[in-house]
Amino acid sequence: MTDPEVTIEFVRELAQSASDMIGQQNEASTKQTNAKVKVSAADLVTETDVAVENLLKQTIHSRFPTHQFLCEESSDASAELTDAPTWIIDPVDGTTNFYHGVPYCCVSIAFARHKTVLFGCVQAPLLKEAWWAEKGGKAWHMDNSGNVKCISTSTTTDLNKSLLSTGFLVATVQRLNNPNLSVDDRQRIEHKRDLVIRQLQAFLPHVHDVRRLGACALDLCHVACGRMDCYFECGPKEWDLSAGVLIVYEAGGVCSNYAGAPLSDKLDDCEIVACATPELHDKVIALLKQVE
Repeated sequence: MTDPEVTIEFVRELAQSASDMIGQQNEASTKQTNAKVKVSAADLVTETDVAVENLLKQTIHSRFPTHQFLCEESSDASAELTDAPTWIIDPVDGTTNFYHGVPYCCVSIAFARHKTVLFGCVQAPLLKEAWWAEKGGKAWHMDNSGNVKCISTSTTTDLNKSLLSTGFLVATVQRLNNPNLSVDDRQRIEHKRDLVIRQLQAFLPHVHDVRRLGACALDLCHVACGRMDCYFECGPKEWDLSAGVLIVYEAGGVCSNYAGAPLSDKLDDCEIVACATPELHDKVIALLKQVE
């Protein structure tokens, strides 16, 4: 699907410029010492997160001054996607990995118009890989040798033959350490924490194995290119999901919330299930519903 202004080539150029900056910062220090805490001790933002986001916003604004932004480091909880042309950006998805020198981190860039994501690119500079897609087109992967190929999800339909990835809501759960947390927020977070534990207990006897990579956008890309068969998590935001979900769709995968319905556009209420095949998706949803 074409857009009157934006092209996938421009989105990829943006991702490359962000990746170059992340790579330079990584080479300068194996551990990012200048990190600040956001909502909990496990929710970090480094100088690199901010610098990359600023670079991308400045580059985009110079070319498309009327476009809007939905970005991790400059958007608050009230931000939401509108019909306006909007760039949805996570400058460093997997900040904790990046902080500790673990290479599983990436930049995620999506462009949406009328609340529909048209282009998405995820680039992992330390792994030297990239994934991208255009709505209604195909999904592509560039490996660490620079080889580009069209990708598709795996053909896995059986849960017991599937490799799953998920997340553990660590940053959210650590908010329970805040003595000033409201009763309602405490109960809500405790419920989510207990749900994650029950989900893990439910899946472990029925799958090949479970992985926790710590970067939502990369998890989605791994589903898209067949490395993973399913990814599910409660808590990702628009900037974590938007590019990766498009890439999964265009690679032939299925995405929904935990009930099997279309994904929510509420930033604080995102659930994601991404599966390689409809048959596997049905089985994952059925198991998730058993442990609600």
